[in-house]
Formats: sequence, C-alpha cells, structure tokens
Amino acid sequence: MTTPGMVRAQLELSPAEDTIRGRLAIEGAQSSDFYGWIELINVLNRAVNALGAQPDRFQEAE
Repeated sequence: MTTPGMVRAQLELSPAEDTIRGRLAIEGAQSSDFYGWIELINVLNRAVNALGAQPDRFQEAE
C-alpha cells in the first residue's frame, strides 16, 4: 500500500555475486542497473532527484 507522497520502487537483485548487483525501477523515473552498494545509493538519489523531491520531504519513520 502506498500513501500520499510515496512512490513505488521495484528492486531486482542478482544472486551469487561478490557484491550487490541488480536493477532499480522507480515509478516516474528511468530504471537503472547498479553494481555495488554505492551505485545502489547513487541510483536511489538520482531517482528521487528526478522526481523533484526536496531534501526535507522524507521524514524518518516514528
């Protein structure tokens, strides 16, 4: 279930690799392949920025 202000993301992971690898698809943004944790974080940041999110838009869960 999504709530207002949230977007749906689909993460595909490749098993049996030496590090995390896969593809991330976020609605409203182009899907991207990644290799490694830092690339995954960068893909997430680019997708959020492409959606026009403001840095303070996301609040920590209570």
